[in-house]
Amino acid sequence: MSLSREQVEKIIRIVSIDSVCRKRIGTAYQIIPASFSLSGQWRNTKNSIGDTFQEDYSQKTQDEMCIGISTAVTAAVMTAWHKKELPWLVKVGDQRNDPEWFGHYAPKLTMHNGGEYIFDWWMTLEIFNPIVWRFEDWRQYPSPVVLTRGVQFASFQGFN
Repeated sequence: MSLSREQVEKIIRIVSIDSVCRKRIGTAYQIIPASFSLSGQWRNTKNSIGDTFQEDYSQKTQDEMCIGISTAVTAAVMTAWHKKELPWLVKVGDQRNDPEWFGHYAPKLTMHNGGEYIFDWWMTLEIFNPIVWRFEDWRQYPSPVVLTRGVQFASFQGFN
């Protein structure tokens, strides 16, 4: 099943104009290159240190974690889908990669052609450069071998 660069660009445009998405994705921690896919983990660690003496994570920390970003992106894409701006989309929702442990969340998009894809902004924290995955590959994350199968949009040419 295919996914074109143009389809991904459309999703990125939708996310980039949404104020909640912009706030939650924020800016990348440039001390870690986006190619390492560790920006979200770094920010979680930084935020968690500030929450150390609290019983639960602060709302800001929760919003900036993978689930907070995924929820915001899913809402923005769903709004565009309901407005008929994404005719090739069948379904969008938050997806957890591993139900057996804490896991990682990202938005999953299902296309009319049957393709299933993950758009992961948490790994890069760059609003114009999410990592795009085939769903079946992403389900195996965080295996180091699988990390090479996700493609940053900056170099994404499409999936066939």
